[in-house]
Amino acid sequence: MKAEGVNVLDWDGNDIMNTEECIRIEVAMDSGAIAHVMRPDCVPAGVKVDETHARNFTAANGGAIKNYGKARVEMMDTLSKNRNECINNVA
Repeated sequence: MKAEGVNVLDWDGNDIMNTEECIRIEVAMDSGAIAHVMRPDCVPAGVKVDETHARNFTAANGGAIKNYGKARVEMMDTLSKNRNECINNVA
């Protein structure tokens, strides 16, 4: 499947990928979660992780989950110039 007209921008708005491939990702939704989270190995290449104010999360069993910071991925439709941003904690 071809993803037409989609660019991926890094934290600073730099175009890091003008892709013609479709990337499959897995998403877990939790209505009780306080933040969107992705694993460190799932951060797209070229996206910087902002480590400012990163606090660890507490797991359901009371254990600590290391928070490496936030990754902001912004996608833009090159035809309409509409942008969509997703901010995830990297943990």
